[in-house]
Amino acid sequence: MDGGPLVCFRGEVLPEWVDVNDHMNVSFFDRVFDAAEKVLFDELGIDEGYAGRTGYGVFRIEKFIRYEKELRLGHKLEVRSSVLWTDQRRIHHFHEMVNVSVPARSAFCDALSIHVDLSKRKAAMFHLDEVRERLQDLHRRTMDGSRPPGAIARDFTKRRGA
Repeated sequence: MDGGPLVCFRGEVLPEWVDVNDHMNVSFFDRVFDAAEKVLFDELGIDEGYAGRTGYGVFRIEKFIRYEKELRLGHKLEVRSSVLWTDQRRIHHFHEMVNVSVPARSAFCDALSIHVDLSKRKAAMFHLDEVRERLQDLHRRTMDGSRPPGAIARDFTKRRGA
């Protein structure tokens, strides 16, 4: 990959995704964003077997979705995902859903996830070099230095309870 967001989902709006308003229901936006997030984390080496192999997991602690333009039956879409920031414990990831039939951004999902030691149920640094390297590499490859429109500016210097 040369740079820019990673395409983590490609598909089209299916009949069962369409609601009484004749457009894609919000619950399917969420399902598509979840599918894209899974691909992003798989790319990082944090796949379905990660917790069993390592004793660590990743919890999503924030998720914000903005719906911008409706998607209709048969519209082709893709989700482009980026790692906006990481401190090797937290990951600020961003997903843009694009209607490639139009083309226009239909929605975005701005999320924050945290790496957790499952035996202590506490936040922990990524301990595998392979994951740390992939995370840094993906951040470098997917970010061009500018914040995507709509991305939440978080103050990562503050700690809970501080």
